[in-house]
Amino acid sequence: MLKSSAAAQMQGPRDTVTLQGMVRDFKSDHPDFGLGLSPLDGHYAGLMAPRLGTNGRPVFVGAGRNVVDQFRDRDDNRIKPYGDRGLVGGHFDIDVFASLENRQRYHKHEFDDRYDTATINIAGFEELLFDDICAGYPNLLRVEVLNPHNSGLGQYVFETDDVYETGAIAGGITRTFFADDVSQFAVTFQTLSRMRGTKPGQAQNDSEDRDDAFAIRLFDTLTDEKVYEIVAYEHVGKDDDDAWDFYSPDDREGVDACGDPIDDRSGIFGAPGNGAITDADSFNEWYRYTPGTNLEKPHGVVLERDPNGVYSFETDRFYPVDGELYGNEGEANNSYFTYSISATGIYTACTDQFIEIQSSDDVWVYINGELVIDIGGVRTPSAQYFALDRLNLADDEEFQIDVFYANRGRAPDSVFRLRTNIEFPTSELTMPSMAGWD
Repeated sequence: MLKSSAAAQMQGPRDTVTLQGMVRDFKSDHPDFGLGLSPLDGHYAGLMAPRLGTNGRPVFVGAGRNVVDQFRDRDDNRIKPYGDRGLVGGHFDIDVFASLENRQRYHKHEFDDRYDTATINIAGFEELLFDDICAGYPNLLRVEVLNPHNSGLGQYVFETDDVYETGAIAGGITRTFFADDVSQFAVTFQTLSRMRGTKPGQAQNDSEDRDDAFAIRLFDTLTDEKVYEIVAYEHVGKDDDDAWDFYSPDDREGVDACGDPIDDRSGIFGAPGNGAITDADSFNEWYRYTPGTNLEKPHGVVLERDPNGVYSFETDRFYPVDGELYGNEGEANNSYFTYSISATGIYTACTDQFIEIQSSDDVWVYINGELVIDIGGVRTPSAQYFALDRLNLADDEEFQIDVFYANRGRAPDSVFRLRTNIEFPTSELTMPSMAGWD
């Protein structure tokens, strides 16, 4: 990110800031909306990949974990959950094979399970040798995924100039392509403890034994020979054969960018769950205009500044399209919608800038594409707080903040509370809507 020149445009704090976003209205028969009470209601973290997709929207990666007790920072603010019961040794190994030679070309241990999520971008991580092995390959390739242990709790993104496809790993990837056309081929593993027990042992030179690991294999469609193979499997420490590690926030201790101490307190995860999201296909309709599935309308929220310099928008009755678009469908309010905001803020170092947000149902916040607030699920009772000093931002730097909100359940209230002391450039008093993402 470049340093901002927008600070020069600032004319001092304003009494109000208007953030303009886009509402997308859904009918109550959509599989993810119009939901009644369920035992699976509550806060589910880890439903989304840790970074936005290349289309600027969240990427659903499958089952998350119910948050039974909230994670908190040293000031007792509720924060994004992280950590989980992980793999023995705390990470899994990656091997890359040039299958024509059937020998290991690359081996690394650094894919850590500390956050219980890891993304491998085959076409984006240079060390995975996709270009070295496949660049210029003349024939169409097909992909095969072996997934015996991760139980489908993961998501893939496949992208070329003409194709953007995402789905659950368990559903398979049925696609042929030329290697040079691929700009992204990413797999995000979720709940990596499900890979426990994948120990190829002597499998470095035996492809049949590697069948017990998680593997992505590329085949020449004309000869049916393997051209490229990447294998992921559990790493076992010599003293940890039967250990289950619960990762407390050890690596969140220390200091932030301003030298202030970080001393987070772990919360507690409960059972896995999908947060009442049907699948990747249904979720991909949430934040894009989908004819026949949703209708959209711009909508602004006005944040008012208090004497402490905190801007806030707080309501328990957030119904921005009452009587509009699909209408109230015989109910008191039009309750089934998503709302997304994209805005540019200015980071002022070591001034305790923060954002805090709460929703009746789901809300996710990303800063520069990184997930910083994670409240998935229906009837989520929690707010979350994020301190910007935890990011590696330069003083006076512009950054992008993306908010993704949803109201999905039949509930008496629609809560939307947003508090922040971030200042926004005067030139962006009205923020751009999300329509350009579609």
